[in-house]
Amino acid sequence: WGGPAVGDAQLLGGAPPYGKYVIAFRNYILMANCAQGGTSYPLRVYRSGLGTAETWDTVNDYWSFDTNSGRPITGIRQFNTNGIVYHEDTISTFSGASAASFAIYPNALEGIGCVDGHSLASGMLPFQYIDAQGMPTGQVYYKFGHIFRSYEGFYMYDGANVQEISTNLISDNSHLNLTRLNQVCATYDPERRMYWSFLPEGTSLTNNYGYAFNVVGGGWFPHKGFNANVCTTIYDNKYIVLYGGDDGKVYKMDPAVYEINGTAMTNYWYSKWFDLGKPTNVKLMRDFLALVGATSSNSLFINLEFDLPYTGRVQSGLIDLSNISSKYGTAKYGTGKYSGSGFRLLDSNL
Repeated sequence: WGGPAVGDAQLLGGAPPYGKYVIAFRNYILMANCAQGGTSYPLRVYRSGLGTAETWDTVNDYWSFDTNSGRPITGIRQFNTNGIVYHEDTISTFSGASAASFAIYPNALEGIGCVDGHSLASGMLPFQYIDAQGMPTGQVYYKFGHIFRSYEGFYMYDGANVQEISTNLISDNSHLNLTRLNQVCATYDPERRMYWSFLPEGTSLTNNYGYAFNVVGGGWFPHKGFNANVCTTIYDNKYIVLYGGDDGKVYKMDPAVYEINGTAMTNYWYSKWFDLGKPTNVKLMRDFLALVGATSSNSLFINLEFDLPYTGRVQSGLIDLSNISSKYGTAKYGTGKYSGSGFRLLDSNL
């Protein structure tokens, strides 16, 4: 497709196969998990002619990644000068500078894989040093790598080793629609060092649940209220995460968090549950601290739920994020601001 001025998208010339996953690699176009001539080849990677996307020899120019498990290819990505082929339970690799020198390694790493290539994202990631016993030392080094979703959780891959990063997640997989987990999509925001992954929750057929992973601090932030079946990150004077769903709209997430057409959207973040012990014990609640990167005309709504969320056991408060002296819906006393029963809001210059 050459853009709106050119017209509708056109089929590639040269009768290429139909591939689920496509990348450009060393002046070739590679298509993985393909159908050709009415037959499915889930373990094949086809390559175009050198320097062209419209010359294809589908009889000879392909590799077959016949892994020990025989599971289909679920993604393909470039990794520095090599290529990585993901399966559901295996990671394969290939390398070389030309078609004559390419070498493939179908079972480079077994036992872990990627649920779908659309969960893959790349960036400078924090990997932990591993000691001689195979245990993490707590020391971190930064290296280019991939983040992806497996059926078990989220992982990082540095080209040789895989490390799980979802051990600190508040919730497990039980709340997700596991039958549609392969519909996951993800993207990486290099400015905020944030990996975004969108998945279906409950019985949803769309990705209505989002995980944001801060690769610097290692924190996970679950969100609700999305409709994100596709997503990407673009650069327009700053990095912006875009996502779109079955409502025919494209949304952007930036410090203002507005929809592309100007309509405000609302997302939700749920903290973990705090076990405060016996009901007879005097409780000391934790503080809720909101670090706001920029002032906003929006407000932050806080919902505090006791035991189970039912009427009469919920307290709410509104934090004004604007940088003005008059605070709507709050009362001011000294340096403290109060908003609703049980809430004490304090401004702090960090």
